[in-house]
Amino acid sequence: MLCNKRSSLNYRIVLTIIIYVFLMCDLSFGQISPTERLAMLSKNFTSKDIPEIRSLLNSGADINVQRSNGSTPLFSAVATNQIEIARLLLSKNANVNMKAGDGMTPLYITSALGYTEIVRMLLAANADVNASAKEDTTALHMAAGNGHKEIVELLINNKANVNSTMSNGATALLLAASQNQVIVVKTLLAAKADVNAAATNGATPLHMAAKIGSKDIVVLLAEAGAKLDPKLIPNGKTPADLAQQNGHTEVASFILARILVNNLLTD
Repeated sequence: MLCNKRSSLNYRIVLTIIIYVFLMCDLSFGQISPTERLAMLSKNFTSKDIPEIRSLLNSGADINVQRSNGSTPLFSAVATNQIEIARLLLSKNANVNMKAGDGMTPLYITSALGYTEIVRMLLAANADVNASAKEDTTALHMAAGNGHKEIVELLINNKANVNSTMSNGATALLLAASQNQVIVVKTLLAAKADVNAAATNGATPLHMAAKIGSKDIVVLLAEAGAKLDPKLIPNGKTPADLAQQNGHTEVASFILARILVNNLLTD
């Protein structure tokens, strides 16, 4: 009996020591720096994090700390449309042009996602409006292709290059035309986008509009002076060919009729 009591006592002592050591280790090795904590928070920011973010920054956290994917707290905030967190970080001079994976900047990702208010904030903080990411895409390419008219206007008003080209030669106008973004096409044309700028395969905005059967855009491009019979490389197909090939006979007929009229007028 005495032996059993002693064994039980020894067990409790050992267990107490183990728990104490565990807790001490947790305190010693579990503590993280303000910068590390900020990086952890940035994985899933919520508005409830604002007091802690402010405290971490006041404690010396690196506001531009990058996670393994290259994203900074600012990038994480804007990518999830956390407006107030983005505002706080910008007020503390977060690097507005630091790039994450594939060269994306905060302005690039918000332009793609259509977060207009944050785009305004980033532009006011001197974001590089013409910074390029993978395949030389810019914020304007992304906004145009996704139909974000107001953002397209904001970017243009802040001196975005309306005719900048991707690595394949595509312009914002070509992307907008290919996605049937009629209002954006109007906006880009009003900003003097090159209506005949061709990609490396010879495709023009008219080719893309004809291919998807967007008569509205075809008419807009034709009225803006688009060449009506440019040829793809290497197959030589024209916009009318693509329209016909994809079953858009009305669009094909419009283009061919327009070519005929132009020929009559120039003869």
